[in-house]
Amino acid sequence: MDFHKSIKSQLENLKYFYEIQAGSFDSKTKSQQNEYNGDPIYNNYLPENHKKVIVAKDAIQSLVAGLEQRPTESYSSPAQFLPRGSKYDEVFNENLKDDYRLLLYPYLVKEYSKKILSYGKRGGHKTKRYATLFFVAVYFRILHKKILDAKGEFKEDIGKLEPIFRSYKLNGRILKLADTVVTKFLEDSVVDDEINEANTKHNFFSHNVWSDSMLRVVDKKIKQEEDEIEGIKKLVYSLL
Repeated sequence: MDFHKSIKSQLENLKYFYEIQAGSFDSKTKSQQNEYNGDPIYNNYLPENHKKVIVAKDAIQSLVAGLEQRPTESYSSPAQFLPRGSKYDEVFNENLKDDYRLLLYPYLVKEYSKKILSYGKRGGHKTKRYATLFFVAVYFRILHKKILDAKGEFKEDIGKLEPIFRSYKLNGRILKLADTVVTKFLEDSVVDDEINEANTKHNFFSHNVWSDSMLRVVDKKIKQEEDEIEGIKKLVYSLL
């Protein structure tokens, strides 16, 4: 828990409340709650009515999907990655730096996908309502492998991501690119067959969507966007 206490302190410097214990924000007075107004740039990724409370469970789920590239596990069984969960130590061990951006950036991607791109239950799209964490995984896959041309672990990118996340307009272009890839993926007949084979969309995103055969389809759709990726890369490298 020392890791999460450190994250809580770091996020408070940005005026976000990192809620480790359920209900701890509600127990604060109104004037104390009003002190949490977030960062003006990062707030652009969040819904208008967001209370600037980042629930640890949601942030961990997003980190596992995006930076660990494990969207099926984070979707089907997020509790296993929470403290005392069976897979918690696989992610939160002595090798993990206590850097708030590891949790904040995947969380912002998830919230943006729901706010702007119609993912999640309120989005209305028949398949994207299940695909939020898949979208987070695809976004970081594009950013890591294609835009940054990185070879190591995704978590090692985190320092390079700050100028990207603080350039809201540029990152909006990357997020839109990821949505294009996911949309084309979901429209592919091979994927449609796999969804039918899984019986339900929930089962597909819980178990099948990150299989080797499906990742080949994802990477094929990413390759089709090479011109846009090259244009974005030039802008990103001017920031770094």
